[in-house]
Amino acid sequence: MGPRPSLIVALLAIEVGGACAGAVRGAPGAPAAPGPSAIDAAFTARFREAEDLYQNGQVAQAAALFDGIADTAVAPDSKAQAELVGKAMDRAVACYQELANDQRSRPVPVAEGVPIPIQGVDADVVRAAERARKHLGDDSPRATELGYVLGRIYYVYNRHDQALAAFAPIVERHPESELACGAASLTLDIYNGRQDYALVADTAQAFLRDARLVCDDKQRASFERLLAGASFKLIEADAQEGAEPGAVAAAYLAFADKFVGSELVCPAIHNASVSYRAAERPADESRVRKLLLRRCSEWMKRKGS
Repeated sequence: MGPRPSLIVALLAIEVGGACAGAVRGAPGAPAAPGPSAIDAAFTARFREAEDLYQNGQVAQAAALFDGIADTAVAPDSKAQAELVGKAMDRAVACYQELANDQRSRPVPVAEGVPIPIQGVDADVVRAAERARKHLGDDSPRATELGYVLGRIYYVYNRHDQALAAFAPIVERHPESELACGAASLTLDIYNGRQDYALVADTAQAFLRDARLVCDDKQRASFERLLAGASFKLIEADAQEGAEPGAVAAAYLAFADKFVGSELVCPAIHNASVSYRAAERPADESRVRKLLLRRCSEWMKRKGS
């Protein structure tokens, strides 16, 4: 494989002058400990070695070296070392992501919603990304990207609580990010999979009302469908739990008025007529039946009503 484009936009320029005054001395007769400049130079050399490995296509070796630098304890007074460690954290994530993309073989969960262990290079991505995100803090733009990377992996492995925790700061703190709508969509998918329809409805409504959330028309339409579906399920649940049939009928009709373009409008009007029959309100049943014939004749033909 030929040389790769550099991972580094600009290496940190580090002065490697003579030994600093006040260097820590070793035991009597032992060689003097290296001064801060020598340690900084050693950090730089390791970082450049990792970069060279990446450029030469040795991604796994580069990832391991960046990983080692990222876990190195730095001198408390060395800004140079701290900056290189921070860069190494980010480079380690990038390398492991590349390896994961090249070697992707994610398992298919055996049961919906059952968490499974994170495997292979994905585990390295998670470890490196969690470390880098903790180092940066949630307010960093890069932390937003890392949160989405983590959330996607947790989602694939059915680790939904961890996925939700990773997605939440993206939607709440960075709704203008291009990743925020994806995080919002997967959040709703998790709630819907749990059949927590009240939470689906409340969350979808909040996302639709948030003008800062960067979603296109197609994505917003998917939120509308989820909101409609959850709202319909909640009315069904009320009916099954013994709510007064007339109130259920009214709820279905209100649904039909609110979600005019939904594919559930005709089922809602039909259910309203059935509920009025159960409530022994023939006049209302007849009125709604006429509404059904007027608005849903094709649906009734398909249904055989």
